[in-house]
Amino acid sequence: MIRHIVMVKLPEEGRTEAQAKIANGMAPLPGKLPEIKYMDVGTNISPSPKAHDLAIVLDFEDEAGLKVFADDPDHKELVSYIRGTADSISIVDYVM
Repeated sequence: MIRHIVMVKLPEEGRTEAQAKIANGMAPLPGKLPEIKYMDVGTNISPSPKAHDLAIVLDFEDEAGLKVFADDPDHKELVSYIRGTADSISIVDYVM
């Protein structure tokens, strides 16, 4: 199994709207892509200034499944939005 984690730090202005747009953009993907075995999207509750504002966790059977997700047009559109909105993005992929 491959776990893909994305953590996003968003500007304070428009943060709530951006979190909702990202979560709503991710929501249909598991129904569209059977390669996604698990998905969770959550917003931060920590007051730490080092904390990210949003986390996305996805599990895939293998790297081929992760590639299908990465190449999906709806995912690419969401990635473009995140890159244009976020102050920073951290990503890690690892074998479980």
